[in-house]
Amino acid sequence: TTMLVASANNAAVALTRAAGFTTPEFIERMNQKAEMLGLTNTHFEEPTGLDRDNVSSALDVVRLGRQAFQEASIREAVTMPEYVFTPLNARSKRRVRTTDDLLNSETDGYKIIGAKTGFTIDAGYTFVVEAEHERHERVLVALLNAPTDTARFEDADTLIHWAFDNYKWESNNEEVRVTN
Repeated sequence: TTMLVASANNAAVALTRAAGFTTPEFIERMNQKAEMLGLTNTHFEEPTGLDRDNVSSALDVVRLGRQAFQEASIREAVTMPEYVFTPLNARSKRRVRTTDDLLNSETDGYKIIGAKTGFTIDAGYTFVVEAEHERHERVLVALLNAPTDTARFEDADTLIHWAFDNYKWESNNEEVRVTN
């Protein structure tokens, strides 16, 4: 949960160990999962996402976000403003806060279903977010290489509003078609 709420990269390393695999085995499974999900422009070299040889595209980030945000436990974690826990080897509680400023702000006309931040020198400030309009339409936005932490949230909010203002969702109970 700390990995999803607060982008704790040390939690990704701990997950690798806790899964019972060696790091190379874990990475191989990550790449197999990426291939299974159709993430054709994604490749992992290590589990935290910090290595410059980890690569992806905005389309693959949207595809991964769509898949991840369907999982209730992931959706719950990435929409927590904070997470409080007591480590097994400590007596005091620890608190981690979300790195998602949009989650803690007023969103006019929509709510956040799922969101995940990221940052590396090469990718800049990144963000993937799924938003649901009060009319129940949903949109997924991925931003890569935003110049600042604040810009990624402002740009995402602008794009979400633009999509809801400029597209119409039509449904016949079997499929949803988006038109503009």
